[in-house]
Amino acid sequence: MTTTRHLDLGCGVKPRNPFNYNELCGCDIRDIADQNDLKFEYKKCNLILDSIPYPDRHFNSVSGFDFIEHIPRQLLNKDGELINR
Repeated sequence: MTTTRHLDLGCGVKPRNPFNYNELCGCDIRDIADQNDLKFEYKKCNLILDSIPYPDRHFNSVSGFDFIEHIPRQLLNKDGELINR
């Protein structure tokens, strides 16, 4: 059986797995106190500033339900100047 993996961005404690893949991973900006009870692999990350913390082509699919609208279109530094990324 081929292993299939899904990544849910901004998952919180309830990531979605729309294709019912074998492995489910999620990342979010929040701290999750007790990760031992999770039924998926969780990585904390700030996707506004950081890259997705997995290698390229690691997943068969990626979702971001109720996530994309939280990513700012422009990012300002502490002086209010636009940061070009």
